[in-house]
Amino acid sequence: GKSYSPPLTLAGGQAPYVWSVAGGSLPQGLTISAAGLLSGTPSTAGLANFVLQCKDAANETAIKPLTILVQPPLGIVASTMPPVVAQTVYFHLFQASDGLPPFHWTITTGSLPAGLTLTDGGLLTGNAITPGTYPLTLTLTDTTAHASQSATAAITLSVIQPLTAVTQTF
Repeated sequence: GKSYSPPLTLAGGQAPYVWSVAGGSLPQGLTISAAGLLSGTPSTAGLANFVLQCKDAANETAIKPLTILVQPPLGIVASTMPPVVAQTVYFHLFQASDGLPPFHWTITTGSLPAGLTLTDGGLLTGNAITPGTYPLTLTLTDTTAHASQSATAAITLSVIQPLTAVTQTF
């Protein structure tokens, strides 16, 4: 789901060069031009094994077996959040799907109710003070060796009054 264009280099030979796939297949969504530009947006996660071939003007051929691992996109696991009871300690751990740690969790729109905090590791914790409804956008990012990914989720956090016993005289 992300654009990919690694540099390909060649040493020696006589220009012009013509590149092609000599065996196996590129990940779905990637192509290689005759000029040697490997690019595209992979559409399916998985491992792809293939052999790149380059011919020069003297009809000399160089081949290189390669493997590309296409990672699944980062996501936020949707879960039903129980309501927060005001004046009561609360814990909720958000979960990532796929991606590569380390993960970084932030609130990008809206704000948490007073008394609650979100840790970088995705733990929502604290003791909410004011009942109400709090719409938020939660953003998850990871950082890989080559690029970072992000995912967002709209959530609504409900803070409710604690249950209290009311006695009546009969």
